[in-house]
Amino acid sequence: MIHDNGIAIDFNLSLANMFGYQREELIGKNLIKLFIPEEFHTTIADNIKKDNASPYEAEGKRKDGSVFPIEIEARNIVLEGKRLTRVTAIRDITERKKVETVLKSSEERLKIIFELAPDAIYINDLKGNFLDGNKAAEKLIGYKKEELIGKNFSKLDILSKNDLPRAFITLAKNALGKRTGPDEFLMNRKDGSQILLEVSNFPVKIQGKSVVLGIARDISERKRSEEELKLTQASVDNLTDAVYWMGADAKFIYVNNAAIDVLGYSRKELLNMTVHDISPEFPEEVWPAHWKKLKNKGSFLFQTIHKRKNGGIFPVEITVNLLQFEGKEINCAIAKDITERKQAEETLRESEAQLRNIFENSTSLYYSHTPDHILTYLSPQVEEVLGYTIEEALVKWTELATENPVNDRGFQHTVRAIETCRQQPPYELELVRKDGRKINVEVRESPLVENGKTTAIIGSIVDITTRKAAEAEIMKLKNNLEIEVAEKTKELNEKVDHLQRFVDATVNRELRMKDLSDENEKLKAELEKKG
Repeated sequence: MIHDNGIAIDFNLSLANMFGYQREELIGKNLIKLFIPEEFHTTIADNIKKDNASPYEAEGKRKDGSVFPIEIEARNIVLEGKRLTRVTAIRDITERKKVETVLKSSEERLKIIFELAPDAIYINDLKGNFLDGNKAAEKLIGYKKEELIGKNFSKLDILSKNDLPRAFITLAKNALGKRTGPDEFLMNRKDGSQILLEVSNFPVKIQGKSVVLGIARDISERKRSEEELKLTQASVDNLTDAVYWMGADAKFIYVNNAAIDVLGYSRKELLNMTVHDISPEFPEEVWPAHWKKLKNKGSFLFQTIHKRKNGGIFPVEITVNLLQFEGKEINCAIAKDITERKQAEETLRESEAQLRNIFENSTSLYYSHTPDHILTYLSPQVEEVLGYTIEEALVKWTELATENPVNDRGFQHTVRAIETCRQQPPYELELVRKDGRKINVEVRESPLVENGKTTAIIGSIVDITTRKAAEAEIMKLKNNLEIEVAEKTKELNEKVDHLQRFVDATVNRELRMKDLSDENEKLKAELEKKG
């Protein structure tokens, strides 16, 4: 519109429609007083006086009295060389304000999830200087984030010297826009203790600036457990990764239980198949080159895809080794299903969307619930872990639990977290899926505290059913072995006792015979003397 101190000179029909008037109702009227609430009149007068041409926000008032947000952009002009007038553009920014409100709310929710996530999350620039970290990161490393912000990881003595070169290589890859991890690093905590971390780094942009977002998890205990289980696992031939042995003809001569499970074939079926049947990227024509490379290098690592019996495709990371066994060359391949890793890499985008995808596409199931235990948020993994849709599972979480006594202990952990406003140690639960199958999960959670009171619990769930089954099987084998050893020991002791009795009897008999012989000789001597 064009006005002179608010009096309308000219305006378009859109302006009249915006404020709910007919055009003839506005001609010659003071549109500032008509359209703008009084509390903004001083601001508008100042902008006219200063000839401010920059957009600014105010409020508009419609004919029906309703108020809505507007943006004003105007400039002073001389019209016909006589009067000072002002050309003004007014925009209805109601929708923009709604979007800004939604974005602000989303940002606040993501900030809460970031801060209270069970996994350590940190941000550093492309030079390795720390910019931010969550509470889990502080707890993991032992430092407050204020002690680290602005400092370079290479100067803080938080990584072992052996790991520093790898850390620089990882940072260089991140600077080139490449995701890295999960990688393992030995970290020095503030108290002098060391822990082993599993770290994944993702290059992202936050407010237009390229940074590195990292997720770290303490795997020290997991590593110790793996070492303790290795000897037993070797005896029962049950590695967690799929293992395949094949000859130069690509025909399988051995597969382990994990291979059977992941592909869905029986052992008999697999032993009548070749690599070409399960690996679309290794048809017969490329196999000779692969075998030649294996013979030259002896061992190497690569990624490819495998195909299940049901036709499903999934990515794997394979380590191949050339072994000599009974005069034959054998390719020993260990295949790791990296579906979860690939999904995590795919979901990490930029800014808020990247952070959201970390949680919604993580291998863990993330959730939040009220102090009354009513679930208020579930990440999409609920369908994979429990078989429910998100809508179906938004219930009181205890309804998903079985009657296993372990759940009582888990419930007490949650109650304690709510009452004390403090994070509790991880605990295990037994839940029941929609299909009725029971699963074991590990739970890590933190209370959301406001004004000294817990308002929600935020946590993550990891399905450990397979691990628990393996542990149970290992314990069963161990117990059976102990029983067998005890029985064999008892049997051996009985045989030793029997043998000892036989030896004792034999010795006694020999001694008796000797005594009789000596007595006989003595009698003979006496007879000869008398004769």
